Amino acid sequence: MQTQNRAQQGEPEIADLEWEPYNSARGGTLRIAATSCCGAVELASRAGQYLVLRPDGKGSYEESRHATRHKAAATYIALVHEHRRTHVDQGERPEYDPLVDGLGMR
Repeated sequence: MQTQNRAQQGEPEIADLEWEPYNSARGGTLRIAATSCCGAVELASRAGQYLVLRPDGKGSYEESRHATRHKAAATYIALVHEHRRTHVDQGERPEYDPLVDGLGMR
């Protein structure tokens, strides 16, 4: 049996994510579906499209490419796992996240 990499399985490759400045002028109401601990990433939707937001370090946000709900949620989950590693590396226990830890999106 041949092993597939994450991209072949439809899972996001974190290093390959493209980010651009968040553009609030695109229209539609931005709805936040999930926020990770520390506000490191947020899963959001606007006008039927899903995206992930992250702080840009300058007081604003960057957004991922718009995607289906499933792909955006998979990206959010992968980024939360990556963020959690920073807490574990510092000897801290990561906070519970309903989307990552089992309840999912409603």
